[in-house]
Amino acid sequence: ETSFFVLEEAVWGGNKNAESMLKDLVTRGHINVEQKFREVFRADNYMRIMIIGNEAWQVPASLRDERRWAVFNVAMRCMPFATEADKLKAVAWFDRLYTLMDQGGYRYLLTYLMNLDISGTNVNVAPVTDGLVEQIHHTLSPLYQWWLECLQDGRIVEGGFGSKKWPREVLKDDIRDAFKRYC
Repeated sequence: ETSFFVLEEAVWGGNKNAESMLKDLVTRGHINVEQKFREVFRADNYMRIMIIGNEAWQVPASLRDERRWAVFNVAMRCMPFATEADKLKAVAWFDRLYTLMDQGGYRYLLTYLMNLDISGTNVNVAPVTDGLVEQIHHTLSPLYQWWLECLQDGRIVEGGFGSKKWPREVLKDDIRDAFKRYC
């Protein structure tokens, strides 16, 4: 029985069929288990999934009710190893970390975690992080992506209005053409 499933460098890529399957795998209460040379049987789904990747768009996060994904952007300080000096910095950093852990760090970490007050934390609700907001933006339809960019830039993107930020009046054909150019 699999309870924790890691997808490393998995790519979702906006495929709508894959979106349904991925969301179903995350939220479905039961799964069908198919073993070689045995009958298919149904089991409770206790699976938790972690997706690790470098792509900008990792998961299909919805705008209205995102309950499936906790998304965290994790930057590696010494990555990528552009130079030999970067590699040496990383080795030295981890050597120092292991030394500190061996000198009482494990006990300190355990004490810290045991005393950490999480009484106000609902572990059943994914936090709204910058990473999750980015995924929601990537999942928006092209129209909403364009309008979000217009609002962020303070102008009609691809509107062809020159230096004007927001014109007082705009023909609907001009708006439609700006969106078409954006797409």
